[in-house]
Amino acid sequence: AALLSSTLALSLLRESAPPTQSFVLSPFSLGSALAVLHDGAGGATQSELTQLLLKGCTADDIAAHYSTLTAGLKSVSNGVTVNTANRVFVGDNFNLLPAYKTHVQQKYGADVEKVAFSKKEEAAKTINTFIEKETKDKIKNMINADSIDENTAAMLVNAVYFLGNWKN
Repeated sequence: AALLSSTLALSLLRESAPPTQSFVLSPFSLGSALAVLHDGAGGATQSELTQLLLKGCTADDIAAHYSTLTAGLKSVSNGVTVNTANRVFVGDNFNLLPAYKTHVQQKYGADVEKVAFSKKEEAAKTINTFIEKETKDKIKNMINADSIDENTAAMLVNAVYFLGNWKN
């Protein structure tokens, strides 16, 4: 199943940066965030996300695959630190099903946090604080208050922190 998701990663890499530019892309990061979204979707949307993430697999395979990868990253050692975090920031005027919140917390360690998107500056600060904490202050000011408007209902945020020595 891991090889199937590599098709998505390679497509993104081809489209994300010119060949002359250095670029880092985490297929796991994108996949785990989309898995959180996938597990809250239904019908045709969930089917499309299933095919995008693991073509030819079932919806249940998505949760099994990405929850196993998430758990595996937590046990990385040999002087390597990997921290991945997903969080769904949902508008304070919306409610997500308790079963969904429990599911994504148990499977992916993803929390759901209410935020007042109507207070754009405060909402951006809340989300940026989460990102800064999870990346040990390596990524700052990722969300600009101008990217939040009256139509913002939720933001799915994924952060990855990696610390390790490269061989070469």
